[in-house]
Amino acid sequence: MEGAGLLTAMSYTRRQHLVDVTEIFNLLHWEKKQRLFKLAYLIVLLFLSIFWMIWCALEDHDD
Repeated sequence: MEGAGLLTAMSYTRRQHLVDVTEIFNLLHWEKKQRLFKLAYLIVLLFLSIFWMIWCALEDHDD
């Protein structure tokens, strides 16, 4: 979880996790891209984890 964690840590250190209500629509496009990137990263990570778990289970079953 390096990519998503790094982006979150960077937003906290830059104090970008605090959103000003008047600027929310100026940042909406960037926030949407960032959240979609995090979602895609987590979906790929989940898929790879499930794939390797099934792969290892089938490999152990053959022995």
